[in-house]
Amino acid sequence: TLMSLNTAANQLTLKLADGSTLALPVQTPAVELYGKSAATMADVQTGQTVTLLLDTNQEKAVAIQMHKVVQMTVASVDAAGKKINLTTGEGVTSPWTVGSDATFTGDSGEALSLSQLSAGQTVNVTFVGRQLTDVKRVPVTVGKVVSVGADTITLTDYSGKSTELALGAGFRIVKNGTTAAATSSLAAGDRIEIRKDERDKTLVTAIAGLSKKFWKQDAAANELYVIRSSANMTDSYRFKLAPETVFTSGDARIAISSLRQGDPIVLYTYQGMLLEVVKS
Repeated sequence: TLMSLNTAANQLTLKLADGSTLALPVQTPAVELYGKSAATMADVQTGQTVTLLLDTNQEKAVAIQMHKVVQMTVASVDAAGKKINLTTGEGVTSPWTVGSDATFTGDSGEALSLSQLSAGQTVNVTFVGRQLTDVKRVPVTVGKVVSVGADTITLTDYSGKSTELALGAGFRIVKNGTTAAATSSLAAGDRIEIRKDERDKTLVTAIAGLSKKFWKQDAAANELYVIRSSANMTDSYRFKLAPETVFTSGDARIAISSLRQGDPIVLYTYQGMLLEVVKS
């Protein structure tokens, strides 16, 4: 951990893993930081975890590699080629080559292999400089809010299991583009996703519903059609059904065949998939 950086004296002080401190001179060091192609000493801040590369005499730091954790989504995995495609929160997908020293861990900290990761999973990725060094799978719960407490949420997931989750300190609720630090922004019936962010703080995101009227099902194309509003003829009117798509009315599951043309419905999509269709 970088404790101090004195650019005038060209010296920095580190706190090592065993608690000891180490002062080292720096010699116009290069700075590597994920997400910034031309990082400089201005990007180096105390309190950050760093890796130093030393000169040939092992006396001076000639490069500073900043450690950074970024939450991403797995787009695809090529275990044989030791490659993984990851998508950022901004929707940018990039390929990464997995080095022999890279580690993979599961929801509970257990060791994984690259082949045990799959598309759609949320992961926290650790970069040392611009090198991927660790991928940790993040548990994600999606469901319907039953009730909320000051720092708890009770929800029913899509397997029908009801769970009360403690949110812990520093949680955030994101709903309709607004971020809040209070559960009062949620209501029973909200569809939500719960996961830990890259700082290990709980992040709750409300999944917005889209109100439409049912038109028909195209069984051959496995699509659901909704009635277009004459004022919004450019809106989507076809939605691809997935094996996981559920149809509900109240708290009960229903069959898509029970829907009739003109029935009001609310559609919930998640990670590009039609998650739920609710008959109002």
